[in-house]
Amino acid sequence: MPAPNTSPDGDNVGTAHQSAYVMNAIGQEVVLAIPSSVSWISSFPAMFEELEKLKGAADGSISSYGLSATTMEEVFLQLVRIKLNEMIQVLTLNNINF
Repeated sequence: MPAPNTSPDGDNVGTAHQSAYVMNAIGQEVVLAIPSSVSWISSFPAMFEELEKLKGAADGSISSYGLSATTMEEVFLQLVRIKLNEMIQVLTLNNINF
C-alpha cells in the first residue's frame, strides 16, 4: 500500500485511500476524511502498518496519528458550509451584493 500523504497541504491525499480527501489542513495537522465503506475496511491493517513506519522514520514525516468517527456536530457544520456556499453562488449569479 502506498504511503499516505504527510504534507500539511494535503497533496496526493488519494494515496492513503482513493476516496480520501482533505477536510482541514492547519499547521502541521492534516485531517483526512475517508468515507466509510465495507470494501476498504480490510485495508486498515496495511494503512496502520505504513503509518507506523512513517512515524518511526528519521525524517519525522509523522509524529502522531489518530482515528475517530465523525460527530453529529461535524456533520451539521459541514452541511451548513455546503448550504452557505450554495447561497453565495446564487447571490453571485444574480449580482446581489451581500
